[in-house]
Amino acid sequence: MLWGFAQRAYLDQTVERPIIVLWDDPRWRGFPGYGWLFPGLDGQANVGLGLGLGPIRTGAPRAVGRLDAFCQHLRTLGLLTSTVEGRRLGGWLKMGMVGTTPAGGRTLLVGDAAGLVNPLQGEGIAPAMISGHSAANAVVAGPGDAAERYLRILAAGPARYASVAAAVHAVSISGSPRRVAGLGRALTLPGVGRTIAAPWALYWNDLLDGAPPGPATLAATVAHRAGRLATWRSRTRRHLTQSLGG
Repeated sequence: MLWGFAQRAYLDQTVERPIIVLWDDPRWRGFPGYGWLFPGLDGQANVGLGLGLGPIRTGAPRAVGRLDAFCQHLRTLGLLTSTVEGRRLGGWLKMGMVGTTPAGGRTLLVGDAAGLVNPLQGEGIAPAMISGHSAANAVVAGPGDAAERYLRILAAGPARYASVAAAVHAVSISGSPRRVAGLGRALTLPGVGRTIAAPWALYWNDLLDGAPPGPATLAATVAHRAGRLATWRSRTRRHLTQSLGG
């Protein structure tokens, strides 16, 4: 399994654009995930922390216990002006299709149930919609072999991304906090950040399929192919191959 956990809260503040924060907690000790400040409805904002845990779920309280410290960090940057009030919400994320057999017999799993949460950034709405649509098409095309058809769809689509992204997730979680902090600082250097922003957005958000031709698409494609080669013999790849019927 690859687990993630996210803790969020809401506050009264107008936020113009979404902000994702690679946070050192404390200095030169990188938080194994990221924080966010997102715009919401009716003048509200969504603030939270999400962290990757790998196969072990015991680290989830860190996101809960450090949310106030993260909010204080945002205040020192001038990004947060309100205080968090009311109920806080948390949830588990099963990521990267690892540890899940998504179909068998008369049962098809979609979305979070199939472990289709993006293992790099924790987003699950788009994969849930895509997998739900794919499962419906598999059933309409013929209920008798819908499970086999659905597995082939997943193997040709989400599993190709997950085979690389889940392996990257596992490696990043096992890295030392200092290494995580150094990587975050390197990625956000002014020259580096501007150069990699577009291909990073395409790949990190799994938007490469169908992206228009251009330098960003080419760079993201090269990165994905390099990742496929690097993870060719990984446990993640072997597991996905077995769970999707070879």
